Amino acid sequence: MAKCHNQHFPLIREILELVLDALPASDVGRLMVTSCHARKTADECLPDILLRRGVCSRWSWRQVHAAEVALFFDTLGSAAGWTPGPNRQSTCNSLAGTYLDGWEPWLCFSGGTDWQGFQGGYCCVSEAGIRPAWIAFRVRIMTPALSGANLALAARQRTWGLADPVLTFNYRGDEHSQYQRCFSVQGGVAQYGDVSYACRPEAAIEAGRAYDVAVHLDWDQAEMSVFIDGVAYVRKAAFRSTAPVRYVALYNWRSLSRTAFSELVLGGSCPFKVGERDAATPAGQFAGSMGGSPHRTSSRCCARRNGPTSGPPGVSSMLPV
Repeated sequence: MAKCHNQHFPLIREILELVLDALPASDVGRLMVTSCHARKTADECLPDILLRRGVCSRWSWRQVHAAEVALFFDTLGSAAGWTPGPNRQSTCNSLAGTYLDGWEPWLCFSGGTDWQGFQGGYCCVSEAGIRPAWIAFRVRIMTPALSGANLALAARQRTWGLADPVLTFNYRGDEHSQYQRCFSVQGGVAQYGDVSYACRPEAAIEAGRAYDVAVHLDWDQAEMSVFIDGVAYVRKAAFRSTAPVRYVALYNWRSLSRTAFSELVLGGSCPFKVGERDAATPAGQFAGSMGGSPHRTSSRCCARRNGPTSGPPGVSSMLPV
């Protein structure tokens, strides 16, 4: 009997791999908890499955699930779908897709306007508007002395730009008088009195290092929590939840700044493991502009995806990181 079992084991594994290839990540998570063999096979087959699905082979099942259930997802491997501008007569940020560290897709930004105006890339993520529980992405800062890596979510578009900001993220360089070389998050806009939160990683910002950023939005309580590389820097801070997200903008302000974004997720599941511990130094609070208003975009957007206003309940607790 043991000999027969050994002879059939490779066949069983091949069948299981075919099953895993056809399942969404949420069902893979449920299958993995049924036996050690199923979990081992799923982990071993994951790189090949990811290659067949056309995504980065370093992803975990948790990341696959977050992308599958996302209300909006972009690997950011190219500038396709992102509208430059709005002022075509001025020099815009240069947006260039590339692959770093092997096969990781990144959208690189350079050539800002030194505070004169927004000249990045933007898109319409939903005409109806979405209320994602999670905003997650990866970011690299190539020039730590210079501010950049701005990401803004807004509810409306007007002829002069984006209106009703929901959330703004950026990196603060050496030109600021306080909170230098750290990340900053604001749940609204300074003109309305909304506070910014400076999030400084425990180690100094490294040029070219990839940072995993995740922001949890509780729309019912109008509260946000901010995580960088899984560590909580902000918990239950206020953000403007009165209107849903329709637009996302990515841009740099300093002309010599070099930054990059990857794997932007807006949805009901976080692709990263977060919240196990709080930062040793909590985020500092400050009033005033984050160094670049996100409300200068205009022109037409590129409709990417319309769908429900909230994501389905996730099963990421079943999925390994």
